[in-house]
Order: sequence, then C-alpha cells, then structure tokens
Amino acid sequence: MQELVSPYRLLQLTLRVYNEGAAFCYTIPSQVGLAGVTNLTEQTEVRFDADYPAWATYTAQGVYSQTTISGIGSGCERPLTVQLGTNLYVALGEAGLVTMRG
Repeated sequence: MQELVSPYRLLQLTLRVYNEGAAFCYTIPSQVGLAGVTNLTEQTEVRFDADYPAWATYTAQGVYSQTTISGIGSGCERPLTVQLGTNLYVALGEAGLVTMRG
C-alpha cells in the first residue's frame, strides 16, 4: 500500500488465511525519509459488537479466569479467548514479538 499524497510512504500488508483462522503482518520497506526509524508504534485494534464472555490471564503461562470483554484489565496476556456464540470461539494472539536491545 502507498499513500496517495506526499510523502507517499509504503506499507506492506501480508495476509494469510487458514482453515481455522487468519493472520496478518505489517512490514515497512526501506524508503526515503524512514531510514533508521526505530520508534514506530503499532496500533491495531480488534473490536467486538457485544460484551462477550472471555478468558484472560495477566501473567505468562498463568491461570485463565472467565470474565467479559469489558472486564478485561490492562496487561492481559495472549492469547485472549472470546466466545462469540454456542461452540464459536476466537483466540487472539500475536506472533513475532521482538525486543530491541541497544
């Protein structure tokens, strides 16, 4: 994808679809004006149309407890499991987490 107005920045979006789910990844290709950029923030959101039941934990490999989407506090670990209907669940995860070290 490319902006339609100056500075015409580029963003590559890779989508993968599987029988059981979908995944996407953003990549910022090398381009003029963004050389050496290190402080980029990712602001993807997932929004639900109701306050569905959910299971959350706040520590790595912690015990999950049932709540609702509105009951989820900050610092929730992944994956987050949400029940959308009878026998219909979604698990939201994140892959490729990288810690930058100076």
